[in-house]
Amino acid sequence: MFAIVDVGLIAAGVFYFTFALWLLMGVRRSRRASAGKSTPCTSSAPATPSVSVIVAARNEAAHIACCLDALSAQDYEGSLEIIVVDDRSTDETATKVQDWVQRASQAGTSTRLISAPSPPLHQGPKKSALAGGIAASSGELLMFTDADCRPPSGWVTAMAACFDATGADLVAGYADRDAEGPLQRVLRLDESGMGALAEGGIGHGVALSCTGRSLAYRRQLYDQVGGFDAIGHLISGDDVYFLRHVVAQAQARLGYCADPEAVVEEVRGRESWRSLMWQKLRHASKASRYRGGARLLGFAVYGYHILLAIGLWRAVTQGEWVIFGAVWGTRWLMDALLLGTFAPRAEDRWRLCYLPFAEFLYIPYVVLLVPLARIFGFRWRDTPAAPPQTSPSIQN
Repeated sequence: MFAIVDVGLIAAGVFYFTFALWLLMGVRRSRRASAGKSTPCTSSAPATPSVSVIVAARNEAAHIACCLDALSAQDYEGSLEIIVVDDRSTDETATKVQDWVQRASQAGTSTRLISAPSPPLHQGPKKSALAGGIAASSGELLMFTDADCRPPSGWVTAMAACFDATGADLVAGYADRDAEGPLQRVLRLDESGMGALAEGGIGHGVALSCTGRSLAYRRQLYDQVGGFDAIGHLISGDDVYFLRHVVAQAQARLGYCADPEAVVEEVRGRESWRSLMWQKLRHASKASRYRGGARLLGFAVYGYHILLAIGLWRAVTQGEWVIFGAVWGTRWLMDALLLGTFAPRAEDRWRLCYLPFAEFLYIPYVVLLVPLARIFGFRWRDTPAAPPQTSPSIQN
């Protein structure tokens, strides 16, 4: 007779198989949509609306020049401006940008440095800085990346072309990290997983995830939903909270650019365990803000990992491997299919060799970090830890 845990494991396995298959179908739908017109994202003659790239920088003196070098090297044929918002930096970020702007102005690059609004427009510091940058910009398309990122030369062109190909109001992109080392390689595989989650949801018109390291939307959409006013009280989430807000309020059409020539790389390098822990706590904390179907999905995913943890403990201590092995093996198979299908570049597919390590780490990561984030809050970069947020949640 099956134990209750066995029944739960089987149900969990069916859930994960169905969810992963749904995401896989969403990725394929997204790719078809991106190629929906006669020219794909890499078209040699994309639409060229005016573009404003806005970068909020706080204490990024070590990385900002690399970001600006990459943005100034964009091959975009339309009007392009770069606006850096100094978000209350206490290091030499502003000086580094000013020096760079003086050198770049001689080459005709349109780059400006402004200070974050004072007093802040929103409680969330990055949202306030971005809102100030948007107010100072003029582009039809607003594009965002982080100060510690290096967008490739085709990033703006590919993102703009995907607006044209999909008719989207908001386009999400893929971001990676360039750090080396065993842990970093597993984290890079996690980036692929988050990208697959984002594109799989977007392929079905569902706002599950995105990253502010590669994100763009129409100015008209930003104005239509009142900017960040509805989510400005939330400390983090200038990307995914805004994504979910515009889908709920404006029924915005979504697109995903998986062009291999548009993969943004984070250049921060290796981070300490402490820094990584705060980052993951911040990411995990966002799940508690959702309502409706997204919250139900979050509970289901969390319950699935709880059952996996119990099943693994039973397998190790009691030898109950059959059902657990079948359920976990199904997960490995579906994850490999999903990530292999999503992978924009060949190197992303090579990362699947680290999948066994990631599968082991993900059980304690989900089981432990989600409640820890809810109980203890999170730290935003070099600021004091933020307590769990209790203000109104994002709907849908």
